[in-house]
Amino acid sequence: MPISNDQLETFESAIQRVEMRSQRIISALLIVTLIFINIIFHTQLQDLSLAFRYAVIGLSLFLGLWLALLVMVIRFGHYHHFVKYVNVIIQVSTVTLFLLVSSNLVGVTFALTSAAPFFYLLIIGVSSLTFNPKVAIIAAGFAAGQYVGVYAFWLQDLVKPEDYVIYNTGWPAILMRSLIFIAMGAASMLIAMQARRLLNRAVEQARQEVHIQHMEEDMMLAAEIQSRLIPEQLVGNEYFEMTSFYRPANKVGGDYFDMIAAPDGSQYAFMADVSGKGYAAAMMMANLQSIISLMVQEGRDLRDMMRVLNQAVFHASARGRFVTLIAMYLDKPQNELHYVNCGHNPPLLCETATGNVIELSQADPVLGVIENYQFQMHSMPFEPGSSLFAYTDGLSEANGMDGTQFKPVLDQILCDYCGKSPRELKQHILDALGAHIGEKSMRDDMSFFCVCRKKP
Repeated sequence: MPISNDQLETFESAIQRVEMRSQRIISALLIVTLIFINIIFHTQLQDLSLAFRYAVIGLSLFLGLWLALLVMVIRFGHYHHFVKYVNVIIQVSTVTLFLLVSSNLVGVTFALTSAAPFFYLLIIGVSSLTFNPKVAIIAAGFAAGQYVGVYAFWLQDLVKPEDYVIYNTGWPAILMRSLIFIAMGAASMLIAMQARRLLNRAVEQARQEVHIQHMEEDMMLAAEIQSRLIPEQLVGNEYFEMTSFYRPANKVGGDYFDMIAAPDGSQYAFMADVSGKGYAAAMMMANLQSIISLMVQEGRDLRDMMRVLNQAVFHASARGRFVTLIAMYLDKPQNELHYVNCGHNPPLLCETATGNVIELSQADPVLGVIENYQFQMHSMPFEPGSSLFAYTDGLSEANGMDGTQFKPVLDQILCDYCGKSPRELKQHILDALGAHIGEKSMRDDMSFFCVCRKKP
């Protein structure tokens, strides 16, 4: 399923959402602990010293305000990463106060060996849910430090000597529990690190999917734009009958062709192939198309057009990029074909009167290689009934099932069907091409057009 930008933002904020969720869980534990302490406080009020009473009241008010603030922060989206550090300190300190209160009410042995160590371990374990290794080790360090500190400064003198061995309340047992807290923190830290690593990997994969999705969308848009630059089907007029075929290897390609009518009924014909495929070739092709269209409107001759295009490609293209292009002018009043071939596959001229197929082999270098090159224009008779066939190397070099290229087949078709209408010739070529390549995928863009000078 496609991933939107909103979904990507959700992935990127996943760690923060997990932290917020863990803070809700820990806040619920704090509420339970607070309720538990207050129940003890109110039921055993007469057994508590004045200092413990004030401590319990003060802690209850503080925790109540803190939990209300935490809920508001999370609910209204102002959560900050430092909250988890403050919260873990408060949690550990709350358990420590519970340890002191329970030791005063129930006894030191019970307080040191029962609920308090369990709450410490629970807080340390829940801290791994933040996906933050620092929080886990901080929780463990505070728990171990406060547990040892409370024992050393307040509870050690209250433990009876006979309880050291029976109930494990001596220094060895206290230190062992502290080490267990540290070990639990280390384990939680490793869990958080692994969870964060997996989540980061998921975020990166999501980014890659979005990037690929954007590339596909850009490719589709580029293909749509390119389809408007290349005529879907050439339209003839009272003097010329024509047809064309275009199939890019990818969604966008580097082939270009067009027919542009002159005021006197003559036709400009262009066929080009930009080296390479994909976006770069498509951008170069679009640039050529706009320059050609402008120069035709200005009435420039073919040699001048090729000079301008050569300079444009030479200065604008990346190193190693070039363009093969043949520009032709089908002079209707003079019944002539004028052309400038810039390294492109030679077009084929089918003379209906003689049945000959002539290759227009006179060619100059490709565009974009030699700066300020002076191109030569050549001319051929183009009598009524004759046909002109131009193509790109994606068609002639298409490999068949047996590894052979399509060019010999193409030459034979043009010889056999010389004099046929452009539409008939196109169908024969496509049928032969399908039989030649079979199920093989295209490696290059394929384009061709055929123009026939109508008989009077």
